[in-house]
Amino acid sequence: MYAARWKRLRDGYPFRDLKQTIAGFHAAGDLVVMEASATGYLRDGAPYQCEGCVAYELSQGKIVRVRHYADTKKTGVVAAMLARATPV
Repeated sequence: MYAARWKRLRDGYPFRDLKQTIAGFHAAGDLVVMEASATGYLRDGAPYQCEGCVAYELSQGKIVRVRHYADTKKTGVVAAMLARATPV
């Protein structure tokens, strides 16, 4: 399922323009959190802006788990475009 989503992203990239910015990193013990934002325009010309974070859990210096957090209402627009662009 994950591979199919990445293929749809490559085949039907929903952005006309996208700038991703890292706002900062925060670490506590074996947890590192990256704050980031994405701004730009979708293929249909609609503006896009979304903030989120990625949490990395480490064990013995290696990443063992990654969790992404973002505004699902904003990312849902992109998911809907991908679903229309390429069937699963």
